[in-house]
Amino acid sequence: MLTWSIPTTRADGSPLTMAEIAGYEIYVLSESTGQTSVITVSSGGTSTYTVTGLAADTYYFSMAAKDTGGNLSALSSVVSKVIAP
Repeated sequence: MLTWSIPTTRADGSPLTMAEIAGYEIYVLSESTGQTSVITVSSGGTSTYTVTGLAADTYYFSMAAKDTGGNLSALSSVVSKVIAP
């Protein structure tokens, strides 16, 4: 399981409240292939999300909150997860 803080400011630095969050974008990078993907979570009330179907590799994850106007927050810190064979 991975956990990290939800961004609380927009990319321009203005504050973002929980009531303004419409969803999230989770960015995934595979270390061995360099392949990237974006997972869209369409609910601002979501507090957990499980990424499934990952092959053995090291993955890096970051996320941004999307406000009700479609604007993205600054990216969260990057977390990593090793999926063993």
